[in-house]
Amino acid sequence: MSQSYAQRVTLPDHFTVRFTPKLLRSLTSAWQAVGQVDVLAQFGLSYYARQRIAVEGRRERIAHLVACADQRAGQREIEEVLAGSILVGTRIEVGRRIQSAGAVAIALDAATRGEPTTPATCAAYMDIAHNPDRGATQAWQRYSAERRAHLLDLAGEELRPPAVTRDVYAKVTETPVIAEEPILRAGLLWLLLRQVYISRQAAVGLAGVVYHELVSSGLDPSRSFSFPGGRAINPLHYDQFVNEFQLREMMETGDATKLLERFASEVSLALSNQRRQMQRFASELCHLPQGALAAPDDIDRAIFERLRALGHVKTRELIEAMGGTLPMRTLQRRLQGMVKRGLIEKTGARKDARYRIAEGF
Repeated sequence: MSQSYAQRVTLPDHFTVRFTPKLLRSLTSAWQAVGQVDVLAQFGLSYYARQRIAVEGRRERIAHLVACADQRAGQREIEEVLAGSILVGTRIEVGRRIQSAGAVAIALDAATRGEPTTPATCAAYMDIAHNPDRGATQAWQRYSAERRAHLLDLAGEELRPPAVTRDVYAKVTETPVIAEEPILRAGLLWLLLRQVYISRQAAVGLAGVVYHELVSSGLDPSRSFSFPGGRAINPLHYDQFVNEFQLREMMETGDATKLLERFASEVSLALSNQRRQMQRFASELCHLPQGALAAPDDIDRAIFERLRALGHVKTRELIEAMGGTLPMRTLQRRLQGMVKRGLIEKTGARKDARYRIAEGF
């Protein structure tokens, strides 16, 4: 199956990038921030503190994916749609974008394997973004993160990446300086692919490709990296960030320096912001409930990680996600204990009860 929503573009014979002082500063700052975040995550935070950082990062990432498609939605509205609610009236299109963002966020679990995207992976992200309500995509919620990482491959195998997508990846790969630096590779892929896939729906999938490239390179040791979604200029947004004159110049000359300078600067700013948030959070650990600082046993850890991955689920769905090995009474008792400790929260009652990670646990 091919993707008809890709359009042909003429690529230059080759691309170049000059390591200007501005570009070098941004790249150096970005990787320094990664090292500092890694140290904080490993030695400065407890297990539940690391999980809280990851949960908040995932929420921000989904909100940013929604904003990339030129839509605005509050956190509560996003959570309700991802839990199964349907928006109506003028919010129908917003609901579609939220579904796309949620599906792409699930597919991003594949990035933890450390493998960059390929034309097939890119095609899979595009298909997921355009068909978020497909039954197979919804079923991904029931799989562990490790198994979901391979489901993206399966989705890609059913598609035939457009020739222009394969050409884009070939051009990026054959440029040594760009291919060897993950931030530059992610930036050039986005700059080129945004001219191939021009629909608003595609913007969500393209942002997923960029996140996948950055995360797979080791840039996200705390599992919480996201571009800030509330800024006036939104990185990865179609109508912002990119100077169209500079883009035309790049396509004519092959020199991507100016646009990659700006992309690297945005990545550096996002990482610096992430580092500051983690430092602030680490200094406030003493205000957390005592139970949130205690290391969990294997059962609590498994329950918590499934909830973090799945979002907002019923008890029966949680049992299925854990392989059906945990008795219902044991799971209910553990969930009640975690609710009392402020780690998770319960909505609804009896058969309609759902559980999710508590905000600010």
